[in-house]
Amino acid sequence: MTKKLEHSVLTEDQFNKLFTNAHSQRTFEPEEPDVELLRRAYNLIKWAPTEFNISTLRIDLFTSEKGREAVAKTMSPGNRPAAKAAPYLMVLSYDEAFENHLPELGLGNQLIDSLTGNLEMAHDNAIVQAGYLILTLRALGLHLCPMSGANFEEMNETVFADSTRHPFLVLVAGTHPTDEGMRPRSGRIDDSDAIKVN
Repeated sequence: MTKKLEHSVLTEDQFNKLFTNAHSQRTFEPEEPDVELLRRAYNLIKWAPTEFNISTLRIDLFTSEKGREAVAKTMSPGNRPAAKAAPYLMVLSYDEAFENHLPELGLGNQLIDSLTGNLEMAHDNAIVQAGYLILTLRALGLHLCPMSGANFEEMNETVFADSTRHPFLVLVAGTHPTDEGMRPRSGRIDDSDAIKVN
């Protein structure tokens, strides 16, 4: 049983909704995706910490049948139905030309020069921001499932051929899940195995 968290700005119930009681969901009732909700989520996570405060995450929300089909073709067969049907189909990418936005962050020219072209850092920081995005979308009422089962190189060459965005994760989401796969929590690694104090 998790110990009660003290000195927290969130309640136990709020933590439960974000973590303990939340399940990945793959099927949803039909609805129109709310672009403003996605904008609100991004405008929150852009303030969360990253290396040098860089924001390399890019989000593509696919709403057209043509766009959904193009993304679904690059995904593993088990993930294609969710990609085609979920109200929100989002592809998360890192921007290979992220340095174009570095002056907006107030960084000095010398630092900008040293960061330019560092795609490993761009990828790593986008992954950090992806974690923020998942939790923020949960906090805003969406249920979702992250999917890495896709050929992202193929997606990069087809869906994002004329872009500097390099995809690495797919999110499907919706407000009203219909997934009947809810079940008691499976095991997780204990904190005594995950945390080492040196």
